[in-house]
Amino acid sequence: MAENEINKDFLVMSVELGISEDQIRLMTQDEYIFNRAKVKLVQQEKESVIAQGVYYGMAKVLNEMFGKKGGK
Repeated sequence: MAENEINKDFLVMSVELGISEDQIRLMTQDEYIFNRAKVKLVQQEKESVIAQGVYYGMAKVLNEMFGKKGGK
């Protein structure tokens, strides 16, 4: 694995999962792969929450612009 990719994995795992660099270095290959997948799921969940917020925010603005009240 390229050094840049490993450094990126360390950074992302430490930020998203709260895992220290020392803990990452002590992981087995299976643990490492599992945690990389876990990070992707956490990031997808965050993106989904953000997308929902944008959708509901836009719906609220459009409802207000076009005179609909109470989301009806």
